[in-house]
Amino acid sequence: MKNWSGVFALLAGCAGTSAATDSDTVSDLAFNDLVANLDLAPSGMVHVAAGVFGMGCNESVDNTCNADEKPFHMVTLRAFDIDRLLVTQSDIAACISAGACAAPIKDFDPSNKALLPANDVSFADAVAYCAWRNKRLPSEAEWEKAARGVDGRKFPWGNSPEPDCDHANFNSCGMALLPVGGRPLGASPYGVLDMAGQVWEWTADYYDSAYYAVSPSADPTGPATGTLRSKRGGSAWIGPDRVHTSSRWFHNPTAPDIDIGFRCALSS
Repeated sequence: MKNWSGVFALLAGCAGTSAATDSDTVSDLAFNDLVANLDLAPSGMVHVAAGVFGMGCNESVDNTCNADEKPFHMVTLRAFDIDRLLVTQSDIAACISAGACAAPIKDFDPSNKALLPANDVSFADAVAYCAWRNKRLPSEAEWEKAARGVDGRKFPWGNSPEPDCDHANFNSCGMALLPVGGRPLGASPYGVLDMAGQVWEWTADYYDSAYYAVSPSADPTGPATGTLRSKRGGSAWIGPDRVHTSSRWFHNPTAPDIDIGFRCALSS
């Protein structure tokens, strides 16, 4: 059985009695689904139930989208689990000690930055870490559903307020990484933290700016081939226009960067 006290402390300020369209709170439906499924996920992860969600730019609530976020489309996903927190420098240090991971080229100081997000991690090294944990990187679709739930919200926490430093770590908040999980007001409907700002997160998908126009409606995994990988979520060095839930961007998978990290997922 999981330790429920920390979970309810996290969610105490998030769950209200308003309908699913209330942008300021986690909806009753999402909250009840989260509570019902807490024990389905391995420790440190949250369960995301199978079902349909709206993916891409929801122009009814968001006028800041880029072309690669369109069209808004309905996607059906199988159930999956995803890390509640970003992978930290301490996590990477444990993987290095086990001989399963390489140390990041820069910005790696687990003695002094244990709880900061792991950054400067290449795509291959992120894959290696997740494999060491018997997990994998999430697909873009899985990442987005975990970030926004099923009601098409603009941000993990709802359609308002606009990003501030209590909800997200973006460029107005000092342009520096912060300990993971420190902004519970920014939690997604499933209780996943730091999905807006902090670090861009690697996903498993190749990137194609036009992919949404041709992607399958069930369990999309991105283009079959490519040279760039998709990253999601924005970062501490990115403006508030890039921390909405549908924002997507690309990166060379062999070029680690200070503002790229990751979390892992697991098929249920």
